[in-house]
Amino acid sequence: MVSYADRKEAVRAVLKYCAMQRQTVRYGVLGKAVGIPAQGPWKALFDEISREETPDITFLVVNKDGLSSQIDFKDAKPATDKQKRQAAEMIEAVFYHYGVRK
Repeated sequence: MVSYADRKEAVRAVLKYCAMQRQTVRYGVLGKAVGIPAQGPWKALFDEISREETPDITFLVVNKDGLSSQIDFKDAKPATDKQKRQAAEMIEAVFYHYGVRK
């Protein structure tokens, strides 16, 4: 399996830009932006970024249901109610952290 570790900083930059714009991003759009297929492999790359970033900007990458496919390093397909709440809270925390403040 290809790790795409060389794309980590590009992924991080796109996610930080999305955070500043208060936007989530679909896997396919992120993949096109950084040269990774929409189907991944994403897990190892997102796990690494999520351990390095507080708040966890990988929550901004969402599937067609508007949720991350993994939450707290666990599969979220389908997401539990607890995972849905956690994702919504984390997305808001990311937006607040990276948001433009006056």
